[in-house]
Amino acid sequence: MDFRGRGRAGTSHALVRAKERSDLSTTHIAPLALIVLASSASLALAETVEVRASALNLRRGPGTQHGRVGVLYRGQRYPVLARSGGWVKLRAGAREGWAYGKLRTDIFAAPAPAPAPATTRVVTAGALNVRSGPGTGYRRLGQLSRGAQVRVRGSSGAWRRIDYRGGAAWVHGAYLGASAPAPAPPAPSGPAGWDTTPPAANYQRTRFRGVTLNRRTVELLQRAERIMAGLGHAGFRFELTQGSYSRSVAASGGTHGGGGAVDIRTRGRSRRTVDDMVRSLRRAGFAAWSRGRGADSFAPHIHALALGDAQASSAARSQIRAYAAGRNGLRNNALDADRRLGRNPPRWARRFL
Repeated sequence: MDFRGRGRAGTSHALVRAKERSDLSTTHIAPLALIVLASSASLALAETVEVRASALNLRRGPGTQHGRVGVLYRGQRYPVLARSGGWVKLRAGAREGWAYGKLRTDIFAAPAPAPAPATTRVVTAGALNVRSGPGTGYRRLGQLSRGAQVRVRGSSGAWRRIDYRGGAAWVHGAYLGASAPAPAPPAPSGPAGWDTTPPAANYQRTRFRGVTLNRRTVELLQRAERIMAGLGHAGFRFELTQGSYSRSVAASGGTHGGGGAVDIRTRGRSRRTVDDMVRSLRRAGFAAWSRGRGADSFAPHIHALALGDAQASSAARSQIRAYAAGRNGLRNNALDADRRLGRNPPRWARRFL
């Protein structure tokens, strides 16, 4: 059929609904529907289809006995390369495959609606996973680095469909920003001479903010607070939850049995503030890790060990060796979850790592 107006051949549009029955019984993919945009005879080779179902299998050949090469998602458009029975061969980026379509045809005089305009977004995460579908259960296709720009074409819940390597892919929208991410914070700095001058070797025990520490550890904490001020946290004070010379907490594994060990409260702090706390402690001369941020089962806090403390317990010394090796200091010896923050110890402390 032709739709004619003003003496020119118009465009006919066929609505195609398809169901790949054998796949429905095994993968629970919803019934499939394609809009076929059939052009005039002179443009027949430019025929395209738009996926109207939530997911559509793409196979190596025209039949369910052929392996699946991918999944197409609602709103995506693809050129038609060939037909075989109820099957349609499509090009999806660098891939070609077959989708099933037992046709029911309706004729539309009006053109199909144009796809929603793409918007540009910027990746704000350090490394953002790119997946084949809108969920963590879908295959990972790659990663995007902080600052990368992407074209967003659609959404499904919290997930965003983007252009990726000549095709379509999905990323989580929480890690996309409308503008370039904030610049990295300035390098931590502290009082004059702190980088080359170690703290006084004063191991006299004292009560400091509700816990027992030696005076050497107190001096390092005060240096870290001055570094926090340099990062924009004027008047910042660490809230201490556990000190040194104590074996009262079994989960500590003996690390607090000697000197130089301290735990610091982080509950209620923003992610940026906790990051800066870890940076400042490390820059002042501590081995420091944030706990309870998803990588372990601890309550939120920072565990810090003063480098070079002559009274440190054997368990604390073992954790410092793990810190020097880029590990988390826990029994599972996993990678340091805060490694993106760097270690960057003061020069006087480097011989202890």
